[in-house]
Amino acid sequence: ILGSSGLKQYLTNLKHLLFQSETEFVNTHRDKLIERVSSVMAIADSLKSKDMINGEMYSKVHAAEPREEKMRLLLDALDSGGAAVKAEFCRLLKEKERYLVNELGPHL
Repeated sequence: ILGSSGLKQYLTNLKHLLFQSETEFVNTHRDKLIERVSSVMAIADSLKSKDMINGEMYSKVHAAEPREEKMRLLLDALDSGGAAVKAEFCRLLKEKERYLVNELGPHL
């Protein structure tokens, strides 16, 4: 049985592994995500509402055309946001683009 400090370390390590997996998914499938994600603005809306992307970046994504350019800008914002932002992006992607995620990374 783990003590409280052991449990805390275990959970920290587990969180790190999950973030690493999600970051790897985004990095590995960047081109496919740019081509195929259709709910770019819904994902951007959620990230903005959680203060994970700033208003300026949100405005750039919103104004961009076509959809692929919106996604490219959103992925650039994720790169500067770090692992926690990529993890939230993956959670939203699983929610809004379930079939795409299952096709690209069924174990995510």
